[in-house]
Amino acid sequence: MSYNPAPRKESPLSTSTADAEALSESQLALLHLTHRAGQHHPRLTAVSVWPRPIDVDMFAAAVNWLSDRYLALRSAVDVTAGRPAWIERPGTVPAIVFAGSGPGAANILSEVRSEPLAMQEAPLIKFVLVERDSTVEVHTVSHPALLDPASAATLHRQLRARYTGAPTELANGTRAATAIDVESPRGPQGARRDGVLPAEALPDTPTEGWAETFVDFVPSTPAFWAHGSARDAAETVVRMPLPDDVNARLGRFADRCGISLADAALTAHVKAVALATGRSDLAVGVETTPTDTEHAVPVGARCVTVPVRVRTGGGTWADLSREVTAARDRAARATDRSMLRLHHRLRSDRILDTTFAVTVLPDPCSASDLDRATSEHIEFSAPFDGTCRVDVLHHPDSSQLTLQITAGPEITAGQARELLRLHATALGAIDASANHQDVSSLTGDQEELVLHQWNGRNIAYPPPYCVHELFEQQARRTPDAVAVVGTHERLTYRQLNERSNQLAHKLRADGITVGSVVGIYARRDVSMIVAFLAVLKAGAAYLPLEPGQPADRILYLLQDAGVSTVLTDAVYHAQVPAGAWTVRRMDVGDTLQEPVTALGRTCSPQDLMYVIYTSGSTGVPKGVEVPHAGVANYLRWCVQEYASHGDGGAALFSSVAFDMVVPNVYTPLIMGQRVCVLDETLDTGQVARRLNELAPFSFLKLTPGQLAVLGELLTPEQARSLAHFLAVGADAFPVRIMRSWRRIDDATPMINEYGPTEASVGNCVHTVTGDEVGESLPIGRPIPNTTMYVLDDALRPVSVGVPGELYIGGACVVRGYTGKPHLTEEKFLPDPFSSVPDARMYRTGDIGRWLPTGLLEFLGRIDDQVKIRGYRVEPAEVEAALVAHPSIDAAVVTVVGATRATFALAGYYVSADGLAPDEARAHLNRHLPDYLVPSQLHRIPAVPLNDNGKVDRKALHAQGATGSAQRRRRAALDGPAGQALRDAWTTVFGRPPADPDERLPDDDMFAANAIRLAALVTAEGAVTAPAAFRLTCVAATVGELAELLEQSAHKPRPRP
Repeated sequence: MSYNPAPRKESPLSTSTADAEALSESQLALLHLTHRAGQHHPRLTAVSVWPRPIDVDMFAAAVNWLSDRYLALRSAVDVTAGRPAWIERPGTVPAIVFAGSGPGAANILSEVRSEPLAMQEAPLIKFVLVERDSTVEVHTVSHPALLDPASAATLHRQLRARYTGAPTELANGTRAATAIDVESPRGPQGARRDGVLPAEALPDTPTEGWAETFVDFVPSTPAFWAHGSARDAAETVVRMPLPDDVNARLGRFADRCGISLADAALTAHVKAVALATGRSDLAVGVETTPTDTEHAVPVGARCVTVPVRVRTGGGTWADLSREVTAARDRAARATDRSMLRLHHRLRSDRILDTTFAVTVLPDPCSASDLDRATSEHIEFSAPFDGTCRVDVLHHPDSSQLTLQITAGPEITAGQARELLRLHATALGAIDASANHQDVSSLTGDQEELVLHQWNGRNIAYPPPYCVHELFEQQARRTPDAVAVVGTHERLTYRQLNERSNQLAHKLRADGITVGSVVGIYARRDVSMIVAFLAVLKAGAAYLPLEPGQPADRILYLLQDAGVSTVLTDAVYHAQVPAGAWTVRRMDVGDTLQEPVTALGRTCSPQDLMYVIYTSGSTGVPKGVEVPHAGVANYLRWCVQEYASHGDGGAALFSSVAFDMVVPNVYTPLIMGQRVCVLDETLDTGQVARRLNELAPFSFLKLTPGQLAVLGELLTPEQARSLAHFLAVGADAFPVRIMRSWRRIDDATPMINEYGPTEASVGNCVHTVTGDEVGESLPIGRPIPNTTMYVLDDALRPVSVGVPGELYIGGACVVRGYTGKPHLTEEKFLPDPFSSVPDARMYRTGDIGRWLPTGLLEFLGRIDDQVKIRGYRVEPAEVEAALVAHPSIDAAVVTVVGATRATFALAGYYVSADGLAPDEARAHLNRHLPDYLVPSQLHRIPAVPLNDNGKVDRKALHAQGATGSAQRRRRAALDGPAGQALRDAWTTVFGRPPADPDERLPDDDMFAANAIRLAALVTAEGAVTAPAAFRLTCVAATVGELAELLEQSAHKPRPRP
């Protein structure tokens, strides 16, 4: 039920905007935050507990008295004219809702909390009373721009004091108070306990350009936090009173470091977030409440969120506290620290990892003022920027600290509880002289799981052999079985063994031996399989080369690998570059004169099997040296898991220059099945038809992209009979591609395989169930005799659900990089978790995490390296190729696409000579394989840089906008949403926009103008408020904003 107090006499204050109080910059940012979030209604809730019974009339009188005293309680926000301002609404009476008791009370409270509080409508606060057995809960639900947590706590205290007749400690004066005062006791060394340093402690020198320190920062999005299984519709609040010993430890730490209790808590918070995200570079919004008269906000919430970027690094807890407080001080004295302007400058909707606040709650009323039979306490929930909000509630009367975590809609309750645990871990370990990096996010049980139980089990395979020796053993067992099938030829195991022996004898006669590298540049046919085996039998390693690549790239690979001989055929003989190597054709008769007998053991499992080149971050490709041992371990596993499902062998239908083809070639050959070789000249449709003709296979290893194409070309019957087992790898496996295939084939077993070339093809697999959700499938668990670790920056395992860098250990780790000892040393490290002497682990540069189910999840790359069509790509290599053109002065290559499944390269170049994009593309085609040629090429006047001298990638995309994009933006500006934007722009700036390329002004009035624009566009009914408020921050130009608004537009509502 609702209680309507008697109407009061209207306030003498004017309702005109001339007498209105303008919103502060922090209030504007908060107003924008709460409306752009969209997942929940903007509100701040607080509750205090009173003893029963309660007198309804006395309570209403106390509420009326507060409303008389505080202009804020009878005000709304006007955004239609001038700078957004607080406007008094005379006669406004805050609503009082008596919810009663029992289950119905909870429903009523939930309904009140979920009701929107429109900023233009007063009052922006409601009171709800809920009866319990011996107490009454007094809830307030207010707009967050009206009250902040500290002022809400004071409001509850003064409401209780007025109700009981206790002194209110309000300033005497004839004018109604326009701000709610907040008491804030000081802590040690004169620092404020609420986290705000005294004004005299702050340096006078402003920090200009502070916002640019965030340009290269990427916050840890919810997908990179502790694992959660669901998306909650509203934020989840968890809290924990800190034990006395933790309170005492925190106090000692503050005294030892000479900092405030708030900064001590902030230091622990930074550490906890680092543990939760596996990152050492964080951005925290530190919420403070100025209380001196110079900075007092005349109306409404007074809190200010200061974005602070902190790099935790190494050292002691005292070192960490100095870094944290120094970073906060730099931000506190910055002149451009507005959150709203920061969003606009970075054109990003997400900047912070968390929001942190220490809130000092008012002392309970004295015994003479309040019945102490029931203690008074305050709880609240406030909006925030970032993934979650962490509050330390300080009760100065008892020195009690309560930790409260409010999780956003993308964080689950389970994730919030894990973050609470990590805060407890950090607070329990804080010690000025201890090394903060010694604190682990792992529990003892989790360490056993991630280091042992979930890692690859050790299997003692038969005596170690080289891969070609495993083939020779099979050839002796099944000499007359078909081994390889080509377009025009097929060979039995005996024939394949003898022909490869003959070529191996010839290579040995040419001086090829252990340590030699032989290039193979030939057609994809039966003779290529002969060449692979022959090189291995000679004791050497082979370098597979893809025909059709630019000549200078082939030349570089041959030189860098130290190739001594190149095996080729009549088709490609003339394309082999001249150099310090012998070129031998495999199709001439002199090889047939060599003996067919075996050569015996010519190498050991530790010797190299092949060298595969992958894209390099320095601008040139790097050769990965892969020994027999790791490949043999992988192939033995493939025999058991892949090929044992049938007897049809596998097919070679992909580029041999990449190791994805290794299982398709060698797994059948070491178990008596066939390898079907498809000519490289076949187009996609022909490949699909040929595979269908040769089916069923025992298994096929293919990329997600290849699976998607086959899914479009094959009928359901053909798809189901293609293979007995499908191994998908070489790139992230999107769930959508899996589901698309399952619509035509719901029976064939399928796995997702992960592993870089440096891990001997693959070492981690996940069996597809069909129930997977999200963007990509998990990558599973390591195969036998290999390990996977998820480590932080200090090479320590992180807890389940926490992201970290993936490291690979065990039998699969390769030797290193050809001719690059420093890079090898950087990427291949001693394995501290292995009992094998001299064991090493490979640093992948991938980000992943253990899921609670014991599966690994791939989350992305640490650096700029990505995979395009299954190939590893370093944008730097493409940039180097672009600037090699004499007419190109500078170049930047970026990745475009919303998801990994749609990633593509975009190139931007500067050319004083006016080199056309088509000419630049022709140049790249001559020097790079096709997968490295950007799908978009843009000539730009100059590479845009930010104030730090780094490439401004967002501005780069804007410069590279094509004519079609500009036409789209002009059309959007002429559409319904664009017209609403034109009208709003004219109202705010006094003129219509000049053209689609006009930039949104970034000046001192930006916050006010952005809110007015968003509010006016919303009022036109073209888009929702969250979309309008969010997009005004991320758009750079009027045209871009119009296009974004059009994309977010909903059906216009009728105007009144």
